[in-house]
Amino acid sequence: SVANNAHPLIFEVPTSRFLKPMHPLNRTNPQGMKQLRSKVCTPGIKPPNKFNSENSLKLRGFLQSCKLLFSNDPTVFSDDFEKVLYAASYLGGRASQWFEPYLDLLENQSPSCLINNWD
Repeated sequence: SVANNAHPLIFEVPTSRFLKPMHPLNRTNPQGMKQLRSKVCTPGIKPPNKFNSENSLKLRGFLQSCKLLFSNDPTVFSDDFEKVLYAASYLGGRASQWFEPYLDLLENQSPSCLINNWD
């Protein structure tokens, strides 16, 4: 559900817990999400449908699809940072716009925080 009508992209779900103190950025680059998506091999499990926040009831299904994928291939998704980037690559519309400032943080040399907590 939406937590605040003035900000329809703030949900009462794990998105509010994605921020965690910064850790070294030596694992990423602007092409990080494309590289991560291209190396995922999950036989029998389809990638999640894009989530665009138009229907907040679809968020639970989106997160469940991501969790299934992550559980099926723990070597590819070995840490929360990779999980968050992968899930973010399937955001569309307003959800993608909401996440965009956090991607901008990845491009900075020393951002004040980094999304690296899937739970």
